[in-house]
Formats: sequence, C-alpha cells, structure tokens
Amino acid sequence: MSDTLLVPRRPRVTYGFVGGILDPPDDGQGFGELGVAWVNRNLGPGRAWAYEYFSLALMRRLFGAQRKRAAGFASLFRKRGRDGDNVIAAHSNGAEVVVRALAGKDLPIIRWLHLFSPACDPDMDANGLNLALETRRVGNLTVWIAKEDRAMKAAWWSRFFGGWLGLGYGLMGRDGPTHILPEVADRVSVVPRPGGHSRWHSTPAALALTMRAVSAFDENPWAEKKLTPVI
Repeated sequence: MSDTLLVPRRPRVTYGFVGGILDPPDDGQGFGELGVAWVNRNLGPGRAWAYEYFSLALMRRLFGAQRKRAAGFASLFRKRGRDGDNVIAAHSNGAEVVVRALAGKDLPIIRWLHLFSPACDPDMDANGLNLALETRRVGNLTVWIAKEDRAMKAAWWSRFFGGWLGLGYGLMGRDGPTHILPEVADRVSVVPRPGGHSRWHSTPAALALTMRAVSAFDENPWAEKKLTPVI
C-alpha cells in the first residue's frame, strides 16, 4: 500500500536531513538522501534538503573534520532553511554535526529536532541543547533510541579506549539525554524502539514510518505540545 496520502499536507515546513558516517554521498541509500526522496515524493518537491559527507569510523574527528562538517551544515541550513518553519532530522554522527552547529547564533529556528540513534554527548548542558531549547532556537526535541543498537554499545568502548584522543563517540543514542532543564523538559521526548542502529531507514517500510513521525509536524507547524510517535 502506498504511503503517499498518510501525512497531512502543509506547504510551509522545510525538512533538513543529516546522516551518519559510512553514508557515501549520491549513492541514494543514506539517511539524508532517502529522507529527501521521501519528502519529495509524499509532501511535494523542493521542501527537503540534506547535508552529506563521508567519513570512516575512526577518521571523523581528525584534522578538525567535525568542526568543518558543522560549519558546512550551518552554511547549507542558512541557505535552504526558512526561519521558523524547519524540521531537522539527524542520524548517528549527523546528530553531533547538528548539535555542534547549534553553537552558532545565526541559524534559522528549528521548530522540531529529531535525533535518531544520536552519537553525541548526552549531557544537555554540555552539548548546548538546553540552551537552544531555553532560548527557543529549537522548539521541540525528540530522541529516538534503538534498543538493540550494537553501534552504540561499541561507542562506549570507543570512548573508553579513544576518548583521550578525542576519537570516541557520544552515547545519547544509548543512554538518552541527561541533565535536562526542568524549564524545557516538557518539550523533550525520548522514544525507545526495538531494532538496531539503522532500523530507522533500513527498509522501505521502516523509512516510511520514520518519515511519518518526522513529518507529523506538518499537521500543525506551530504546535508546542509533544506529538504521539507512530514508529
């Protein structure tokens, strides 16, 4: 059955996607490219964009690469995003790219930020997400956790052995966000689901469910309440 008519249409929202490592640009199979294709097919063309990059597992932070990716995402977001009408969805290392970019003060407002199996610092004070939510630069945050995420289990070991070199991965996708400010807690959701690290887009059916959750914001772009997850 087609998923074309499952999401209410609102032309005002723009969607941005950022995938993880080992997602070669232009291969059509990465989280970002799949997300853009789904939005174009189901919500209309020209409403989605993706920041793409490629990195090997242990190379992602060498020579300031993460800082450069965050700057690249921010630059593209300024060009493609529309102030106040943006939904951003990021997977794995893409979550850290987005969170780093939020340290900049001149990005468009993100009405809803979805982090899928995020490989970023879980501490909301340290990673800046508390501040972004408190100042309304991010309206709502949903963190999606895969319960059988072997990549997140490996991330713990990467921090144990490589953290002193700055090579370790963040554990938000394993532990969920921590130190959430009480003032913003009602706009933060944590949604655990069965499956592995890439279960969000590993099959067409999984991708459709993920994109329905991301695009549920289309129903009411100015909503401040949590939406019921459909995944």
